[in-house]
Formats: sequence, structure tokens, C-alpha cells
Amino acid sequence: MTKPIYLTKSLYTQYLKCPISMWLKKHAKEELPKAGEYDRFIMGQGIGFEEEARKTYDNAVLIQTYSQEAADETVKAIESDADVIFQATVIADGYQVMADAFVRNSNGTWSIHEVKASTMNVSKKGIESVKSDHIPDIAFQKMVFEKAGYEIESVSLVYLDRNFVKKGEIDQKKLIVTTDVTDQVAAVAMETEELAKKAKRILNLPERPDRKDCPCNVSPCGSSSLNSCPCPQYCYPDLPDLSVFDIPNITLSKAQKLYEAGVRTFSQCDSGDFTERQALYIELEKSGKPHVETEALAEILEKLEYPLLFLDYETFSPAIPLFDGYTPWQQMVFQYSLHVQRSPDAALEHFEFLWDELSDPAPELAKSLQENLGDKGTVVVWNKSFECGRNTDIGELQPKYRAYFESVNSRVFDLRDIVHDHLYIHPAFKGSESIKKVLPVLCPELSYDNLEVQDGTTALLLWNKMVHEEVDKEKTREGLLRYCERDTIAMVKLYEGFLGCV
Repeated sequence: MTKPIYLTKSLYTQYLKCPISMWLKKHAKEELPKAGEYDRFIMGQGIGFEEEARKTYDNAVLIQTYSQEAADETVKAIESDADVIFQATVIADGYQVMADAFVRNSNGTWSIHEVKASTMNVSKKGIESVKSDHIPDIAFQKMVFEKAGYEIESVSLVYLDRNFVKKGEIDQKKLIVTTDVTDQVAAVAMETEELAKKAKRILNLPERPDRKDCPCNVSPCGSSSLNSCPCPQYCYPDLPDLSVFDIPNITLSKAQKLYEAGVRTFSQCDSGDFTERQALYIELEKSGKPHVETEALAEILEKLEYPLLFLDYETFSPAIPLFDGYTPWQQMVFQYSLHVQRSPDAALEHFEFLWDELSDPAPELAKSLQENLGDKGTVVVWNKSFECGRNTDIGELQPKYRAYFESVNSRVFDLRDIVHDHLYIHPAFKGSESIKKVLPVLCPELSYDNLEVQDGTTALLLWNKMVHEEVDKEKTREGLLRYCERDTIAMVKLYEGFLGCV
């Protein structure tokens, strides 16, 4: 007997992004990228928050099985008068869903609570709102529970409270914020019904669907696995390494229209159809030559004051704060590298700091930074908003250093601005401002390839393992130190490279 194929919530949300990848996920998952270590870390953060959120409910039952067995156990839990059922499962009309929390109401109806290990959006005016991409999956759940015969009175999203500050033991009721989204779900109910039918039909196709019938809704060049197409070989075949999707700040819809019209490369584009910034990169790619604003570049570099202090941080950000004073997902600085050049002819000096204990790094890190950064000179970073944000955080966590880190922020120069402001850009940057794309062009002799740790994501994962004693401490320390050191020596070499252009 053929096992039935159910459209689950995860498959439905995959369909909304990329229908072909949904089909592959069920029928040929070996053709999709495997979840990386960072993806598994993020999933673990979600599981951890869900476990904390469960502690706020009373008279609850947890369903620990799957599919039909879980659906049967859900019915038993309801019959046993449980007020809350975690992972309540229903199967109806070819659909299958599990609710994070299925809550019984006093009038005999039910409510669905969906737990999301994220904070709410916040506007510039400080107004919080739910994330729009969280509505479709809870709307799908409501639809399936109603098809299974349950009257759903309300649906809610359970978020981490962005204003929560850890002080001692975690108070779960202060950690979470629950917001009713019944009206938002009702507004998309008809659309959800139609989309679910289409997704179910595609899921049950015997062969992989054609891209013309299943247009992708994400870019092949997204910034992360969450917003990039997992199967570009089917959704965007014959795409070159540098394509129209790499044009800076291009919208997905515009890039897709170009692709469908047969336009694949920058050289095929008419720069007059784009913004000034985009046109510059298009013409740059056509010329094959770098673009240098010599006078402006010289003027900005002349303003830097010695000593030059090349600074880089490494951070770790858990969903639930590890230490007092931190908020959900707050970036915690655990390491820095600092290269110092005190005068144009002076030899480089190097200072470094790496906290390797399971405790708050901020007190010792702040002290070390003040000693080594001093009060004079330009602090050179790559991505000013990030480093300055961390300086502000350190000042808030360690109030006696607040004024000092405010003064540090007043001395920061963002080396990345040279690329961002088009004072120096090169076709080989491929429209990117990442230091790892810029460095090989200006300093091909300097690479990350010979390091044990080659990127910031690996660094944060290894630091977490190190402080939890899951890896060799000395080997990990050395790998982390050399990686962060490479980031700051890279900035030194890029500064020298830019200086050599004026």
C-alpha cells in the first residue's frame, strides 16, 4: 500500500518560497543542500525557546510521536481534558499539521499558539508589529485544524520579548510576548486555501515540476539559506557566476523579468534602465577596469589620524541570553583583534583578546580595549554600524566605560565606505562590499584559505563549543585568534592598497 503524501506546514512554507524545492524535499531531498551547522544551531535556538515557552502553560500534554500515531494521541489528550496540547497533530484532506500549543478555551473552542524564536518587528517610531512572513504558516495550521473539525476561536504568535533583560534565573513569563493575529490570518484565509491546493497538487506530481509552472519566489543569490533558492540548477538554469541577480540593490521581480527575457549578464543590460549606483556597476563590468575617485580617496585618507587602530570583533548571539544584562539575540563580543600603526613608518603592533570561559566577557574585554585603544587616533573598522553598535552595547553593559566607548565611536572610520561610496570599486568585487570579496583583488597574496577558521559563522559556533567544553580548548583558541588577526591585517593591507592608488 502506498504511503499517503501529506502537505505539512514545513512543505507549505517551502512551497511559498520555491515550489520545485518543496517537491524535491519530499521526493529527492538528496538534490537539495543539507542543513549546515549554523542552520542546526538556529534550529536548536528555536527548540530551546519553545521549551521555555511551554513552562508558561498549565495542565499540558506533550505529543512525542508523529503522523497518524500523533493524531491519535492528540484525540486521547483532548478526551483526557488536557487544557493545552503541545505538538497537537491533525490530518485532514491530504494535509497534516502540528501546533506548538493547542489551547482549550472555556467555551469549548480552541486557540492555536505558534512559537517563533524571534522578536517582533519595530518601526523607527518604536511601534512593534508581527513579522509578515509568520502569518502564512499559522494560517495554514488554522485551515487544517478547521478541516479536521475543530472550531478555532483565535490564533496567536509567541515571540521573544525584545525588552527582556536577563537578571538571574530566566522568568519565562517575562521572556515571552504573545500577540493575537486572528484578524491577519482571517485576511489571508481564502488565499491560503487556494495556495494550499496548488501546493498539494504539485507535491503529488510523479515527476519534478517544470519551472514555468512553478516560478521561484526567492533569489538564487540571497544573502543566506533562508532567502536564497535551494535549487537554482532547476529554477535558474544556465546562470553565470555574475548575473543580473548580483546587480546591487536590484529587486527580485526586476531581476526575474530580466532573466525571463533572456538577460543573464551585466553586459547585456542597458545601464539607462537602472539607478545611478546600479548603472555604475554595470558599466564597470562592461569596461573590465576599476573605478577610482583619486582626489576624493586621497582627501578622505588624509583625514585619518595616527595612531591608526585597525579593530575587529567576533560575537555570539543566542536567542535566550546567557548572562545578566543581555537581551534576546543580542550580539555579545567575545573576542577582538587590534593592529596598531603609531606613525607612517612605525612597525605594526598587534593586540588580541579572547574570552574562553562560560561567563560574561564584557568586564575584562572593556578593560583590555581601553588599555590598548587609548584615547587618540582613528579606529579603522569594516562595517562601522556593527562595531559602533557593539561599542554602545559594551558601554551599556559596563556603565563605567560608557563615556569611553562613546568617545571611541567618535573616532571610528569605516574602511568599507571607500567601496560603498564608489571611491574604489573593481569588477572582480562582483558588486559586493564584503571584505572577503575585496581582499583577493587588492591583496591576492593574503587569504583565509590556510586558516583553520575561515569565517565569522564558524568562529561563533566554535566559541560556543569551546566554552561548553565540547572541543579541544587550546586548538580552538589558536584557530579563533588567527582568524580574527587575519581580519585586522586584511584591513591594514587594504588601507595600504587604497593609499597606493592616490
